This record gives sequence, C-alpha cells and structure tokens, in this order.
Amino acid sequence: MPILLDLQKVTLQGLDRPLLENLNLTIQSGDRIGVVGINGTGKSSLLRVIAGEDEPSSGVIRRAKTVRVGFLE
Repeated sequence: MPILLDLQKVTLQGLDRPLLENLNLTIQSGDRIGVVGINGTGKSSLLRVIAGEDEPSSGVIRRAKTVRVGFLE
C-alpha cells in the first residue's frame, strides 16, 4: 500500500513542556486512525502539524503529493 503520510522523529514543544517527543507515524492508504487523549496533551497540535498549519520543533514530515489533510477545530 502506498504511504500517504510519514512523520519521523517529530518533536513539538509546548509553552512549558514538550507535547510530542520523537514521534514516528506512518499512515498508508486504507488505514483508519483515531487520536485520543485527555485535554491538553497535544491532539489538536498534532493535527495542525500534520495538516501543515504549524511546523514541528524538529523532525521530518513527508506527505504524498496527492494528500490533502484537513480537520475541524
């Protein structure tokens, strides 16, 4: 299956602490995923980074050319 989205060693720094550290995530065609967690743990921040609205503090994000990512805030 083709890879749609690939995150490698993504770190996202919050105001007072890291929200994500060294996250690796690969999403392939046909995958179904959910993002679950308590308030303030970085779910919306992760989605903004995946959608390209925000940049990670470090790491690499690769999106297939045909991929468009969107979410409802």
